[in-house]
Amino acid sequence: IDADAISWLRRSIQGPSFTRINAFPPTPYADGSFEFVYGISVFTHLDEATQRRWLKELQRITAPDGIVAVSVLGASFAPADLQREAQDKGFADVISGQSGTFQAYSTPDYYRITYHSGQYLVSEWSKYFTILEIIERGINSHQDLVIMQRRPTAKKGWLAFWR
Repeated sequence: IDADAISWLRRSIQGPSFTRINAFPPTPYADGSFEFVYGISVFTHLDEATQRRWLKELQRITAPDGIVAVSVLGASFAPADLQREAQDKGFADVISGQSGTFQAYSTPDYYRITYHSGQYLVSEWSKYFTILEIIERGINSHQDLVIMQRRPTAKKGWLAFWR
């Protein structure tokens, strides 16, 4: 979302392409564009509604059977005042102290700190993807890694209708 960062990447790194996207979907990518998508420390900063929007968008731009790997902060990382909500609901969040820094890209409350239980991920995120694995502390011993797969697209025809 940071145009200055994208400009630096374009000047500094040869090979890949870089595209600035908005804080909210959609992206400019076509359906099924990517066989592998990853995001580190992204879903750790989005409220539930925004996460759902991005999960739906990732589902759209990921190829059938494609893999999505993203990190989250596990419920065990929640501070004491959010621990009960993180355990009971499976999701808890609070506006980050750094939210003002990101206000230029979105809204004042966009940048959050969020916590997810494994049960919540399986229950809610499996609406968009097949959850293959959740690796606790799989990213730098600090964030959990969620590995998901987009389900194959149903074939059109009468058989798909009767499923």
